[in-house]
Amino acid sequence: MIRLLYLVPLWLASLMPAAAGMTVTDDTGRQVSLGHSAQRIVTLSPHATELVYAAGAGDRVVAVASYSDFPPEALEQPGIGSLGGLDREQLLRLAPDLVVAWDSGNRPGDLLWLERMGIAVYRSEPQQLEQIADSIEAIGELAGSTGTARRVARNLRQQLSRPCPHPPLAAFIQLSDTNLLTVGRRHWLNQALTLAGVHNIFSDQERAVFTVTPESVLARRPALHLAAAPVAQTWAPRVIELDPAYWSRPGPRLLRGIAQLCRQRGALR
Repeated sequence: MIRLLYLVPLWLASLMPAAAGMTVTDDTGRQVSLGHSAQRIVTLSPHATELVYAAGAGDRVVAVASYSDFPPEALEQPGIGSLGGLDREQLLRLAPDLVVAWDSGNRPGDLLWLERMGIAVYRSEPQQLEQIADSIEAIGELAGSTGTARRVARNLRQQLSRPCPHPPLAAFIQLSDTNLLTVGRRHWLNQALTLAGVHNIFSDQERAVFTVTPESVLARRPALHLAAAPVAQTWAPRVIELDPAYWSRPGPRLLRGIAQLCRQRGALR
C-alpha cells in the first residue's frame, strides 16, 4: 500500500492544468519550483502555519503542524507531527503539492524524502526579520495569493522601518525558566529586541541560543530582565515577562510584541 501512496503526489501533479511555472528562493537559498499554484499545503511547524495563513493561502491548507494555534482557523485543520519523525504514510495520504517546513526544526532526512517524492518543500529559517516578509511573499507566489501576500509583506516592512523612539535599555533575555538560556547576534529575536528599544547584553556573541553563567550576566549589569516565562530569580532591577503569543515564533504577530515592549520600555524611568 505505501508503495502506491508514494505515487500519489506525482499523479496529482500530472492532473493539474498546465500553467506558467514559478520559482522562488527559500531561507536556505534553495530554489522551490511549481508548475502550478499550490492546491494542497501542509505545514511542519507552527510558525510555518502562520506564514501560510498570512500569505492568504489558508484555504489551500490540508494539515498543520502540532501546536499550530494561530490563526484560529488553523485549529480546525488536521494535525500532523512536526518536530518528531514524520509519519510518511499519513503525509502521502494528504497528497500535498507544497510543504512549508522549518529547516532546523524538522528532520533533514524527512525533508529530503519529501523532495524525492516529488513534493516541493519551502524551508523557512529566518535569521533576519526581513526574511519573514520575504517568505510571506514567496509562499503567496507559490500559492497564487500574491496580492494578499504582498500587502502583508509591505506592511511588515514598513513597521520594521520604524524603530522604538526610546533610548536603548540594556537587558538580559532569558528563554527558559530552568536555566540561563539566552540569545546572541545570530537569533532573529536579537533584531526584534533592538527594534523594541532594548539592547541585548549578549548581542556581541556570534551565536543564536546558548547558556550563560550568573557571573557573566551580573558582570554586564543589565537594567532590565526580559523573561519568556515566569522565573524564580531575577537578574536586573526591572523585569518584564514577554508574551509568548507574540515572541515565540518568527511571524507577523512579532510586530505586536515589538510595539508592546516598546511601550513598556517607554514607561520605565
